[in-house]
Amino acid sequence: MSDALVTVLPVAGYDKEKVIAAIRTIFAREKLSEKIRPGIRIFVKVNLVREMPPEKAATTHPVIVEAVCEELMAMGAEVTVGDSCGGLYTEKHMSSVYSTTGMTKACEESGAKLNADFTAGEVFCSDSTVLKSMQIINAFLSADAVINISKLKTHGLTGYSGAVKNLFGLIPGLVKVEMHSKFNTLESFCNCLIDIERFASEKIILHIIDGIVGMEGNGPTNGNPVELGVIAASSDAYLADAAALSIFTEAAENPVMECAAARGIVDTGSEAFVSAAEKGRRFRKPDFKKVDVKLNPSFFVNMPGFLKTIFRSSMSRKVRIVKDKCVGCGKCKMHCPGKAITITKHKAHIDQKKCIRCYCCQELCPKDAVAYRKALMTGIVRAFSGTSSGKIEKKK
Repeated sequence: MSDALVTVLPVAGYDKEKVIAAIRTIFAREKLSEKIRPGIRIFVKVNLVREMPPEKAATTHPVIVEAVCEELMAMGAEVTVGDSCGGLYTEKHMSSVYSTTGMTKACEESGAKLNADFTAGEVFCSDSTVLKSMQIINAFLSADAVINISKLKTHGLTGYSGAVKNLFGLIPGLVKVEMHSKFNTLESFCNCLIDIERFASEKIILHIIDGIVGMEGNGPTNGNPVELGVIAASSDAYLADAAALSIFTEAAENPVMECAAARGIVDTGSEAFVSAAEKGRRFRKPDFKKVDVKLNPSFFVNMPGFLKTIFRSSMSRKVRIVKDKCVGCGKCKMHCPGKAITITKHKAHIDQKKCIRCYCCQELCPKDAVAYRKALMTGIVRAFSGTSSGKIEKKK
């Protein structure tokens, strides 16, 4: 783990002057003026999970984007803002997303450009565990440097979405569906995220987490906005996430963090990690409604394949359709990696035998019509395994 600096600043509301002051403080502490030269091409990677207005707290707030872009352009940088959200990675779809999320206005006000290149390139992975190659959007590949601005919120699969998780948006459009299908367990998907982060880290000069208003409950899109009043930042994605996670939970117990620790990327006992967590803990919100997810208990390792399938199914929260809310739009069906959803009589129906528990349907449902059924076996299996955290062993 790096000895990168971590900054956590109190910011009450999205008043532009307050946000600019915070961004200037972060830039000064990170000495960005030494990294940014006139003419440098910077891609500002935001979180635009789907077409949602800023007040829903599911996407990066445009005021932060505007402030970051203004400061970068004042240094002489050429700035492009973008993301590959859920759904089609096309000009028509992304133009609508840019407008609804406030990115169009943020770029108009700051002078930055919106990404208009909706192509991707194949890259090959070296420092990876599950990925040999992957498709990455060319907006990232063509940039000289990248600033990653994520949103602090809960997530149905990984428990939390922040700096590392936001980089999944470097995968173009519906290719994300293929990734979920291929890496259909929590551990494999977490390692997929880490592989993406390892590749992207060489270009990323700063991670900023928008926690002024975050999301709790049924995240990453259908939860509730919650005032947290912070912006966290670091050049190290895991340290930024450690600070943000510590606002509402124990950072070391997050599945992505556990997998990163197992790979030797993160040392949760290091001075840097402990310090980052402590900075976030100062803003602790004890009544935050979090999503409780755990990696599989250690006794799964030597279990026969058919038993693994049975136990994993019994320990995973099942998804269900809230019929009164469902309008049969078909977005859940379009993005289901397991092909488990059908639309009949203008309502979605889930085949639980095909469902891989990726929760893409919940994430992309515009009507909040996807809910969870509690996994009854979780407590029993964890008690039997002798562990409450389900931590995996560190690889030697």
